Amino acid sequence: MLAVNSLLAMFRENPLRTFLTLLQLALGVALAIVIINLGLSFDKMVNDSNNFFGDTFGKYTVSSMALSPSSVPPSSFSMQISSKKFNAPQLLADDPSIEAITQVWNIRKILIANGQVFVATTFRGYHTFPEVIPVKMLHGSFFSKEEEKGHYMVISESFAKEMFGKTNVVGQTLIMRDYYPLSLMIRMGNQPETEFTIVGVFEDLPYIMRYTIDKIHAVHTLELGQENKYTPESIYIRSKTGRLSEAERALLQTTQAFYGSQASLRPEDMNAKTTIALQGLTTLKSNLSFIALAAIIVSSVGILSVMIAPINEKSKSIGIKRALGATKLNIFTEVLWEALILTLFGALLGIVLAYLIAPLLYHEMVGSIRNLSRFQSTDFTLLPNSIALIVLTTTLIGVIFSIYPATLAANLPPVDALRE
Repeated sequence: MLAVNSLLAMFRENPLRTFLTLLQLALGVALAIVIINLGLSFDKMVNDSNNFFGDTFGKYTVSSMALSPSSVPPSSFSMQISSKKFNAPQLLADDPSIEAITQVWNIRKILIANGQVFVATTFRGYHTFPEVIPVKMLHGSFFSKEEEKGHYMVISESFAKEMFGKTNVVGQTLIMRDYYPLSLMIRMGNQPETEFTIVGVFEDLPYIMRYTIDKIHAVHTLELGQENKYTPESIYIRSKTGRLSEAERALLQTTQAFYGSQASLRPEDMNAKTTIALQGLTTLKSNLSFIALAAIIVSSVGILSVMIAPINEKSKSIGIKRALGATKLNIFTEVLWEALILTLFGALLGIVLAYLIAPLLYHEMVGSIRNLSRFQSTDFTLLPNSIALIVLTTTLIGVIFSIYPATLAANLPPVDALRE
């Protein structure tokens, strides 16, 4: 109650100045809260990704020097790989070292949805995909083993928004055809098209996972007329704990048994790619911390100005208090108390503003950061611990800035003050 009365007294003395100071403090605190929590959301991305990769995940690409299946004559080699017959999930389904395995083909395609044309990289894959890559479905479900025989697709939430303007697009259809340069398309004429039905929409993968694995935004079944096309494939493995090298050997043996002894696997170095991605995030987090601190300091400067100005205005009342026996310490403490109350109420107002504007500011900030725009993580919350830390920091800085005006007031000579 005492704090509220002190704040009301400040409003009665100078309502506009007090209001503007509170607003300045609130905006600084709100901005700092959003910025700090943006950095903390990056930490969560990193932790989730580290937990995902661990020592059980492996990504492998069948070498481009691998030969085509033994059923194809040597004259047909052309350094291509059968995308139909080599079914790694089926061939290694019973391997004791493998928890889950899936296989995808990275393909550049033209997509037509709602009359609009998009050029995008899609992934042809199996129903085992979500067993290895932890996609979280927002709407619908991943296509099943039975649906692999049809034309079905799952897409990411950002991809859904870009193509349809909304996320819940289960049941919508789109047209897919091969992508070629314009000059080649003119010579080749109309390309075969396949109509796909969207059966599910999943959350965008966190930044680190997109950077390390791939920007996976569409996984679909086989297209019409693609049964005999050969394209390099990527194979993702989730091994049983401590058995990744054993799973890798099993995959190599199976690959060579299918393609011949010249076939090889190219493993991706997950740790190296994760480290590169983390370096960028670490630098970004440091910069965000400095920006947050700067926002608090700049907003707290208002405390200095709002507390200095009333010293001369209240010099007579200060002189009367000193004449009645108030010590320098009493005056000093009174000014600090007023500054503390103003800072705390400004910080509380900042918390309210942070909750109101956080979603908008967060997405605007992420959208302006290279490599995070368009496909940002949507996992963002305001953590109580971070809010408490920012409030304490703001209060401390506000009190520090009020020491000078408090000292001025305490050292004001009583006789001179009474003459004003």
